[in-house]
Amino acid sequence: MVTGVQLNKIGRMWVGILISLLQGNRPYPKYATGKLQRSLQFKHYRNEDGNIVIQLLSAKSDNGYEYLKVVDGGRKPGKYAPINALKKWARIKGMDEGAAYAINKKIFKEGIKATFVINKSIEQLFSTQNDELFRGIEEEIVSDLIDKFSLTFKKV
Repeated sequence: MVTGVQLNKIGRMWVGILISLLQGNRPYPKYATGKLQRSLQFKHYRNEDGNIVIQLLSAKSDNGYEYLKVVDGGRKPGKYAPINALKKWARIKGMDEGAAYAINKKIFKEGIKATFVINKSIEQLFSTQNDELFRGIEEEIVSDLIDKFSLTFKKV
């Protein structure tokens, strides 16, 4: 059986990879206040089908959006960003608050490019450099699946 210790190790590694990708995003690192990175957490549980789930959690923005999803998926043109959030961002970046209006106009025209950091982090997590971490877990998952199959088989 996969242990909580193993799942915690995977969860911490996933969050670490994600933070690294956000800070290293080029040409624009996704780091102003650090609030998003500090808010990243995970939880693991078994769902109603008995499958193990590791869920990534992040803080919501002031207007209720899960900010990581916005950073990951970008923003389509034709919609303005919340101006107060942009003003705050401009101040943090050392710009005049008035720059937020010009930035918002550009966002409306062009949108914000998606980073796809969630998929990239999953790819890195399951890359060959982490094979050792998953080797033991894979064996346990296969064993768990065989046990479930046997139980299902016996019930039929």
